[in-house]
Amino acid sequence: MTDHVMPLWAIAAMTFKLQSNEINLTCDACDGWSPDTAAHSTTSTPFLIYLCQKYFTLGTTGADSQGGTILHELTHFTYSFQENGCEPLPNDGVACQTQTITINGTGDYAYGTAAAAALAASNIHEARYNADNWEFFYENPTNLQ
Repeated sequence: MTDHVMPLWAIAAMTFKLQSNEINLTCDACDGWSPDTAAHSTTSTPFLIYLCQKYFTLGTTGADSQGGTILHELTHFTYSFQENGCEPLPNDGVACQTQTITINGTGDYAYGTAAAAALAASNIHEARYNADNWEFFYENPTNLQ
């Protein structure tokens, strides 16, 4: 899958996962984390997101919002799903096949709007796999330059 197509598949995969009710949020297990941590997750426990006290002080819109924080954590997980595709063939035939699409999770290469913007300017491939870049795109897509 090419890098420019990956975001569309990732958004579709996260949407399907949200609709499946397989995402779990918990309001504990933040001991030992910085007071500035709003949420965290671990890939060893897929689709479990820990909400910390700071999460409940975040706004519902704008940068570093509650929704953006959830999206940030969701991007860390690996998604795998089946996609059915059919293509027309000459003589009115149709060829169909099923393929497995796997989208690897993001990392945390840069935190904050300034660092995420700098990463996008210096290393677009790494920015595509940085959770904060996804979060800030979600929170303010009209400000992209």
